[in-house]
Amino acid sequence: MKPPEWFLLDKSESVCKLGCMSKETFNGNPMMIEISISNDGIVQLSVAGKMINLSQFYISSKLVFSVNSINALFRCLRIISVCHGYHDKKKEQPFTFFNGKYMKEVCIVQKDAEPKVVIRHINCYKVVPIGSVSHTCKRCIVCKSTSNQRMKQKQLGKKKKMKILCLDAISLKILYLF
Repeated sequence: MKPPEWFLLDKSESVCKLGCMSKETFNGNPMMIEISISNDGIVQLSVAGKMINLSQFYISSKLVFSVNSINALFRCLRIISVCHGYHDKKKEQPFTFFNGKYMKEVCIVQKDAEPKVVIRHINCYKVVPIGSVSHTCKRCIVCKSTSNQRMKQKQLGKKKKMKILCLDAISLKILYLF
C-alpha cells in the first residue's frame, strides 16, 4: 500500500507514522518528510519538523480508510515540492548567518547535480505552492529582495564615492587656478 521510498517510523494503537527522505540535500543532509495517520483518519504532514497545512495542496486532513484513499494520498504527496531556498549566484562562503533571519546552505537537488549555495529564511516554509517554478517559498524569496537591496546600497555607495572624488578633483582644479 505504501510506496517503497516510505518507511515506518512509529506505530501505536492510535497512530501510524511514515517517513521518507527528500531527494534534495542541504549541507549534506536530506529533509525528513513525515506523515502521521491516526485511527480516526486525521492526517498530518511535517517537513523537517515543520507542520504543513495540507489544504494548501488540496489534500484533506481527514481520510476515509480504503486502499484507493491511501494510494490517492501518496499520489497527492508527490506533488509537494521542498523549498530549495533562493539561489545565491555569488557563491559566497556557505554556512553563514546574516541579519539573524537568513542563512546560507549548500543545496544539491539531484545526486549528480552541481551543488549550489542558497539563502534560506530561518523560518522557511519548507514547501512551495503548487505550480511554483522557482522552488522557493514566500519567506525565502524575500532573500532575493534583501540581496538586491544590499547590492543597490553598495552601488549607491560607489556612486557617492565617485561624486565625491569628482568634486574633490574639481575643487583641486579651482584651487590650482587661484
